[in-house]
Amino acid sequence: MLAEQNTRYEEPSKGTVEQAAAAKHILVVDDDPEIREMLTNYLESENFKVSAVADSRAMSRVFNERPVDLVLLDMRLADEDGFEIMRQLGSPAGIAAHHHHHRPQARRGGSRRRPGTRG
Repeated sequence: MLAEQNTRYEEPSKGTVEQAAAAKHILVVDDDPEIREMLTNYLESENFKVSAVADSRAMSRVFNERPVDLVLLDMRLADEDGFEIMRQLGSPAGIAAHHHHHRPQARRGGSRRRPGTRG
């Protein structure tokens, strides 16, 4: 497998923002496959190169294979502490931490209560 050259962002003198984005590699680290797929689809539609993995071991493999410009890291990984992963990373790339809540299950008997309402 060939490693990609790391092309740091420089203000393009010619070309488009899409061409500048195409040179960027974003690593998505999230244990939820639906979130990984959603982020990957969106970022690729914006012409970013994307790698998406479920845990820090796979994240380390990506770092060993090619340069990464930005990490989108889920702070609530199932079996790992996102803050500890951030400390271990230091700053080899930009890090954007995020967390998401699992979708609430519908209450027994029908609809869910809307926020700010009673009952």
